Amino acid sequence: MKAILSAPLVAGLVVSALVASTALAQTTPSLTAAISKIEAKGYEVHDIDSEGSWLEIDATTRDGVRVELIVDAATAGVLRESADD
Repeated sequence: MKAILSAPLVAGLVVSALVASTALAQTTPSLTAAISKIEAKGYEVHDIDSEGSWLEIDATTRDGVRVELIVDAATAGVLRESADD
C-alpha cells in the first residue's frame, strides 16, 4: 500500500522539527551556563538530571563531600543541598 503525504502534513512535520531543534538550542546554552555557575561556586559536577524548571545535580564540594543539589535551571541558584547517598 502506498502512503500519500499531503503538503500541509509535510509542512507541519517540518515546522515541528524546526521548533524542537530551536528549543534544544535554547536549552543547551542555559544548561552550560548553569553548570559553569555551579562550578564557579566551588562544586565539581558529576551528574545532572533535568527536571523541567530545575536541575538535580550530583556534585562534590570543595571539602570533598558528595552532595545532591536542586538548582533553579534559569538562574543556577541552589535551592537545596543535601548529602548524596
